[in-house]
Amino acid sequence: MYIIYYDVTSQHSFDAVPKWAELVKNNISRRTNQKIPGVLFANKTDLMERRVVSTDNGRELAEKFDVQYFEGSAVRKCGFKYYLFTRRNVFSMRKPPL
Repeated sequence: MYIIYYDVTSQHSFDAVPKWAELVKNNISRRTNQKIPGVLFANKTDLMERRVVSTDNGRELAEKFDVQYFEGSAVRKCGFKYYLFTRRNVFSMRKPPL
């Protein structure tokens, strides 16, 4: 599994996501033929008054790269609990390698 974070208070951070996503996907595809699950995580949602990247923009980008989308705040430790639970379930649903 891979995770790409961006800062919802930084358009520059969000604009860099496609470059990171392509880099990760290209690197993974050289090593395996399997689809590796990914997550786009929008961080710093506790700074709503400074937010410049909308939830809709984040979801659209996640859909474009076929990854799950989550929002949260590392400072307030919100969003992570559900994300970690989901991540655990993604791994437990995968078949072990042969």
